Amino acid sequence: MKRFRLRVLFQNMPNYIMMVIGTLLVTIPLSDYLLGQLFVICVRDYPGWLPYRSFVPVYVKTALIGIGSFAVIALALTRKIKKVPLADALKNVDE
Repeated sequence: MKRFRLRVLFQNMPNYIMMVIGTLLVTIPLSDYLLGQLFVICVRDYPGWLPYRSFVPVYVKTALIGIGSFAVIALALTRKIKKVPLADALKNVDE
């Protein structure tokens, strides 16, 4: 019974991983673009030229932090779900 519960739990994990990676691929460049536009608006009144630059290591660190955060949260939720007895979980579905 325990094997079945773990198999069902981890069966959808690749879908979650793909969703997290896809979300990071969309939001990191989008947030960089929006921050660049906000920077231009904020420094518009300053004399001279202040360029907005972002470097590739920043993107990599952001992606690694996002994936690491997902892994920590998934591990914590998995441990919490494992503690719930299967009989109790099935009783709540019937009610």
